[in-house]
Amino acid sequence: MKHVFFLFLAFTVLNISAQYQVGHMSLNFKDASRTGGYSISGGIQMPGPGRDIGTEVYYPAVTSGNNVAVATGTFPIVIIGHGFSMDWSSYDNMYNRLASLGYIVALPRTEGSLSPTHADFGSDLRLLGSLLQALNTSTVAGTTTFNNKVNSKVALGGHSMGAGCSYLAAANNTTITCLFNCAAATTNPSSISSASLVTVPTLLLSGQRDCVADTTVQNSHYTALASTKKFHAIIKDMTHCDFGNGTNFNCTFGQGTSGCSNTISNILAFNRYMTYLEPFLANLLKDNCSEGIRFMDSLQSPSSLRVGRKITGTIASPLTISIAGAGAAICSGSQATLTASGANTYTWTGGITNGTAFTPASTQNYSVTATNSMGCSKTVTAGITVNSNPTVTAVSSTSVLCSGVSSATLVASGALTYTWNPGPVSSSNVVTPAVTTIYTVTGSNSSGCFNTTVITQSVSTAVINISITGTSSVCAGNQATLTATGANTYNWTGGITNGTPFTPASSQNYSVTATNSIGCSKTITTSITVNPKPTVTAVSSSPLVCAGSSATLTATGALSYTWTAGATNATYIITPANNTVYSVTGIDANGCYNTAAITQSVSVCAGVQVIKTDDYFSIYPNPTRGNLMVSYNAVTNDPINFELFDLTGKLIYSSTAIPDRLNMNKELNIHDLDSGMYLFTISQNKYRSSCKIIKE
Repeated sequence: MKHVFFLFLAFTVLNISAQYQVGHMSLNFKDASRTGGYSISGGIQMPGPGRDIGTEVYYPAVTSGNNVAVATGTFPIVIIGHGFSMDWSSYDNMYNRLASLGYIVALPRTEGSLSPTHADFGSDLRLLGSLLQALNTSTVAGTTTFNNKVNSKVALGGHSMGAGCSYLAAANNTTITCLFNCAAATTNPSSISSASLVTVPTLLLSGQRDCVADTTVQNSHYTALASTKKFHAIIKDMTHCDFGNGTNFNCTFGQGTSGCSNTISNILAFNRYMTYLEPFLANLLKDNCSEGIRFMDSLQSPSSLRVGRKITGTIASPLTISIAGAGAAICSGSQATLTASGANTYTWTGGITNGTAFTPASTQNYSVTATNSMGCSKTVTAGITVNSNPTVTAVSSTSVLCSGVSSATLVASGALTYTWNPGPVSSSNVVTPAVTTIYTVTGSNSSGCFNTTVITQSVSTAVINISITGTSSVCAGNQATLTATGANTYNWTGGITNGTPFTPASSQNYSVTATNSIGCSKTITTSITVNPKPTVTAVSSSPLVCAGSSATLTATGALSYTWTAGATNATYIITPANNTVYSVTGIDANGCYNTAAITQSVSVCAGVQVIKTDDYFSIYPNPTRGNLMVSYNAVTNDPINFELFDLTGKLIYSSTAIPDRLNMNKELNIHDLDSGMYLFTISQNKYRSSCKIIKE
């Protein structure tokens, strides 16, 4: 194996991004349609007749060495065509680097003479893509380690003659993914003509100091390319042979005769062109978008290590992904829609589809991987907040209403605002339904989420027919009874009990609320009139009568009267023998009654109408109804005094007369005195005489 281990080891030390050990295998492929070629001594013979396409293959391995096992994974293919009269080992820096990064690198050794056939070399390069892919199912001993390890993507490229022949191989080639060239030389048949048949993304790398295949040659290829994604970087201070490892005498001698010489080290040159080749391959063969962006940035950004560039199209660009609906807050059970834009395809977590409504179960984040037409992907996250719906409940102030009799208050709770249907925008709803009715209330919380509940207000169709029996009017002090019927329970105002006697204090109304067995109530009112008792009085025509004399008792204040002795008139003539108490009961127009009592005083009288006191005077009539006549004989000419005392000794009447003759008469008017017994006194000078009289 003619690669330079020292250079490879030095390079791998400097490039810490290498991932794999490098394995090597020499394979002699066959092309049945042609003859000739080159067979590698000691190489593994692939089956079939025809042209030998001896190929050195470098690949990611478990351990470094020859014919070692391929590393775990699947790896894309990179085919590199050598330059004129240059050995494959002149590119050990490139193939070791690419193999360590996870590529299967194939370098055909055909057409290495001083008189190569460009067409055959182009065909060899073209055929190698499918031959290497066939290693996925190889049964050839030693090559089965490639089984299921070969990726379907293929990059075709080369240096100098090999780069020119790569245009021949890439023309109308559907096997390859992309094309790259390092200082491509023109070929026969024409590489420039073949370039017009190349449509895959293509990278051209050339050197500022190349005097073998200069910038003019590269621009001719670039212009001819049919690819819509093509790029050309002219690298500062690089010569034609700097795209190899710098050890090939034929190349360096040839360019030296053309007036070119190296001015930078091979390591610096290698790093400069790999700056473009590595991300180009990583993007197109491994779908690494960030590497594609790095490639485009390297070309588009100013660089002191590059003297020119051409750019048509792009293989990658930064993805700017926006998500409509991100951060939305919805209510539990509602739908949300997340719509990502800025790419071509979108793969969401959580089982959702881009732009399609779904129902989140809870607050959570959803991630979308967006990929554009160039295979670049970006993952972004969007959150959806799921707010809880309120738990709305509704209760009624009464379970059953009586139609047309009463109302109920429906009260909702569990939310912030409420809307009744039918009804108001309020937590409470006063209803008076005629029949059993269903009411719906929708409650919203502070998040704007809502929920709905229903409540059925029952209405009884039972009719409460209440009747009241009892007293409508009573006399003051008498009892009354009110009895309601037609329901189950009765609640009276005024502190009375249904059917129980009570004594009303005054005329007033009494209300009863009657409730049936299902709680329906009805209130009606009745009244009781309290009539006052009559004020009955009784008087005697003569408070004091003589035994055996008569007096008239008279009752007033009522409509009809009944005396204890049986009389039924307002007046009652009595003739008591001694002091007697008489009672009279009077009844007024309302049937109310009262009783009065009167005591008739009786005196034992002489039984005559004239009382002769002595020889000097007499007084009559006695008893009298109004006037007393006094006859007297004057003893002297002194004034005569007449005095009347009641039985308590109080002077109630006094009169004086001057006698003008011996016999005189004096009339005393006592009509205004109450009936009763009095003491009469007459006196003149030293004469004084008294007697009792009765005023009827």
